[in-house]
Amino acid sequence: MKFEYYVNNYSHGSDDELSKSKAMVQIYKGQYLVSTIKIPDKQTGYKWNVFDYDGENINIVNKVI
Repeated sequence: MKFEYYVNNYSHGSDDELSKSKAMVQIYKGQYLVSTIKIPDKQTGYKWNVFDYDGENINIVNKVI
């Protein structure tokens, strides 16, 4: 089974608003920080595809669409 993690911009302001937000996602395994993913600069779109997870592996996608 594959899980996809997204962040959505529901305000639907300008199409570069999400990328300008300087958002980040931190992934923890228990109490340990495994990864910090920062939203890429200068991309347009209302949805940020952050990573996929298959139950064992995290695949960083990091793309605004």
